This record gives sequence, structure tokens and C-alpha cells, in this order.
Amino acid sequence: MIADNYRAALAAECEALSCGVPIEFKTQGRRGQTVRSLLIRNRSPEDILSEGEQKAVALADFLTEVGLNQDNVGIILDDPVTSLDHDRKERMATRLIEESRKRQVIVFTHDMGFFAKLCDAADKAGKVLTTHWMQRSGENDLPGIVSLNDAPTTTPQYRNTNFAEDSLAKG
Repeated sequence: MIADNYRAALAAECEALSCGVPIEFKTQGRRGQTVRSLLIRNRSPEDILSEGEQKAVALADFLTEVGLNQDNVGIILDDPVTSLDHDRKERMATRLIEESRKRQVIVFTHDMGFFAKLCDAADKAGKVLTTHWMQRSGENDLPGIVSLNDAPTTTPQYRNTNFAEDSLAKG
């Protein structure tokens, strides 16, 4: 029963993230535990898929697991789109905004393109994002500061090229 629910949910997640490869889902039960493995033509995904495809399948697997356990009230993702192409980054942004309707979603990223895709997906869905970002204090490499309820796209110093030019000049 769990395997059937998992198979259907994983197929939906793979479709949402455009990683519709022919994944075989195998389970083996032992003393109340279910061991599962994902295979493609009886081979491990890392033997066949590119790094980006592996990442997409892993994210689909993670979101499937989260979705099947209603006790998961929040998820935290650290740079979830590393190695993904632009299309999958956009799909992931849309999928995470959709997931935020059910649970809190926290994303750490340095990928400004993905950040823009998250903002666009939130706008399209009528969701308001709360964004914080970190930057160096600028003084003797002291620890950085966190800008609350802000983003580089709305911070005045990033609205022109002066800050970038000064940073490059300092080397």
C-alpha cells in the first residue's frame, strides 16, 4: 500500500520537475522497515543520469517523502538547484512555491537567477515571500550582516554598478 502511494506521488513529482525517466521503485520489507531503492533498467541512477538529472530525481524523491508524511510542517533546502538547467530551476521554483501552501519552506541559495525565479513564481501564485540575505560588513573581513525582510534586488546599493565596481577595484 505504501509503495503504491509512493510510486504515484514520485511519478507526479518527477513530472513536475521534468525528470520523467523510467524509474523502477523496489521495496524490501524487514522487521517493520521498508528499504527502498530507485533503479533505471536495473542500474543505479548515478550510472546513467547526468548530475542535474540525478539532482532532479533526488529532489522529486525528497518532496515525495515530505508529501506523504503530514507531520512535516516545514522543509529547509540548501541550494536545491545546483547542477539544474534553467528549465528545471524554474520548475523547482514553481514547485517550492506550491509546496509553501502546505508547509513552511526555507531556501538558502546564492543563485540569483533561481532567486528571481522564486520571486516570479511567488508573484504568479499571489504569495508573498519573506526574504533575508547576508552580506559582508565591508570592514576588515568581519562576519557578515543579515538584512532582514530585504533582498539584493531591493537594496539601494545594488541598484547601480558603483558597489560592484568598488568591490572589483579592491580586488
